[in-house]
Amino acid sequence: ICMQEAAETLLPLAYKNNIGVIIKEPIANAFFLGKPKPDDDNAWQHPTWERAQKFLFMKELTNPSPIQAALKFVLDHEGVTTAIAATVDLRHFDENVKTSNLPSLHSELKNKIVHTSSVL
Repeated sequence: ICMQEAAETLLPLAYKNNIGVIIKEPIANAFFLGKPKPDDDNAWQHPTWERAQKFLFMKELTNPSPIQAALKFVLDHEGVTTAIAATVDLRHFDENVKTSNLPSLHSELKNKIVHTSSVL
């Protein structure tokens, strides 16, 4: 959700040419849940954390959950083949797997995510 630059260019082109696309970090390390900024040993995560601060409104979501909403947003893009949503918690893994069967996000939420990204 935090890096949507490819959504209008790369993804449609990949889809048109039947090229698979794997999205890494589709839930942006869940930084939009209000997690603290990573320490300097993990400075490579700072850009994602900084972008995710614009999406803090998502932590209030209940149905779908914030993580499900982010993952569903990514998976619903035409041209996305799969997404890597890493977790060490089996409950989160189960929730992530079930997300692919959820209905698409309501247009209001989807538009808010897109608009928020465009003002980054």
